[in-house]
Amino acid sequence: MVLVKGGWVENLEKVPSPPVRLGTLPDMDKMDGDKVREYVDYMLQRLDNMDEQAETLHKHAPAMFSRQDTEEFKVLHNRLMQLLSWARPETLCTFCDGRGCRACGGSGWTNEFRIKVLVPQELRDAP
Repeated sequence: MVLVKGGWVENLEKVPSPPVRLGTLPDMDKMDGDKVREYVDYMLQRLDNMDEQAETLHKHAPAMFSRQDTEEFKVLHNRLMQLLSWARPETLCTFCDGRGCRACGGSGWTNEFRIKVLVPQELRDAP
């Protein structure tokens, strides 16, 4: 299926299927790290080229989507991609071996960003 609108063409067949049905998303706290990682990867993949699409929108409809809108969109898009990347679980928590603790927020999963930035120094220094 191809969507054509104002010179903008998007092949909708390239959009991946969600790892779980939308509208039936289970509680993320009850999903294991692999499923959460799969869902975050899906979200990152869907958002990957949206900054380029904003450029295309500005090119084809500059009166409705200005250069300033495009730049602001890019800043917000980059921040969203960053936040999702940071939320992506990478490994079992090294502090609790997956049982759940303060360092991993009780999930049992963590990533490099969480360990370096969010985990208090006293937990990182503990034996």
